[in-house]
Amino acid sequence: VYRAWGKHEQAIEQYRQALAIDSALGQEGNIGKDLVNIGSVLFDQGSYDRAIGYFETARVADQKLGKESSVAQDLVYTGKVYQAWGKQRQARDQFRRALSIQKKLGETPAVAATLADLESFSWPTCDQVDYSTIAQQCRRYEGKAIAYGNADIFTRPALVRGFENMLCDSAVHPDWVDYLV
Repeated sequence: VYRAWGKHEQAIEQYRQALAIDSALGQEGNIGKDLVNIGSVLFDQGSYDRAIGYFETARVADQKLGKESSVAQDLVYTGKVYQAWGKQRQARDQFRRALSIQKKLGETPAVAATLADLESFSWPTCDQVDYSTIAQQCRRYEGKAIAYGNADIFTRPALVRGFENMLCDSAVHPDWVDYLV
């Protein structure tokens, strides 16, 4: 509740108390969640250096317990920190690792869980592609039809939201669909 009200210090204190209680009672299965909660508040405050430490510690704790689904989520949170820092390659690495775990578990991945996530997502831009060799590459196939890419208006949104979520968004979150398409 404190986090929703923007009372970050009180939220952190509550989550630290939960962490202390879970640790004292030997509730190892809750420790990763407690750490992610603290890291999430720090992330909200823009304290990315501190947040990433909590996310990485949560990942180690969850890995130790074999909580693969939680490990995937911890990687997503870590990726969001890298994204906030503008370190897109490291962010993508974290997201890919999370996606790999989610696929292995048969989970529907969703990197973006809110409209704010969609708005802050680092979409590819034209300046990330080296076009200087395209003409030369096309000349190798002279006389043949050449097509580039196969994305449609559903492909990229589905990569970010997960295919099932993306389909449901048209009914549940039409404003998200407007943003994505």
